[in-house]
Amino acid sequence: MNKITCDECRHEYELTHLNTNLKEQLPNNIERYYIECPNCKAQYTTHYLDDELKKVQAEIKRLQKIYPGKVKQKNKLVRLRKKILLMHNTLKAQVENGE
Repeated sequence: MNKITCDECRHEYELTHLNTNLKEQLPNNIERYYIECPNCKAQYTTHYLDDELKKVQAEIKRLQKIYPGKVKQKNKLVRLRKKILLMHNTLKAQVENGE
């Protein structure tokens, strides 16, 4: 498990799973997902999602379901996972820099 220490209250706790119900709707149809300190309720962003990222995630799920063992699809999944990581990082930078 991942041990986390809250920057605000210094409470230490274990992150056992991500609660995807903790989200905030931002402008331009961007969703901010976060975790909360169980002690002081300080929020920490885990990731951001927009419509484009959701489409890539859906494509990854579709390929995993339909073609679990084929090399060509595995290669495409690797490319899509790299693309989604780059998209996540770009969106995070845009949101946090106010672009």
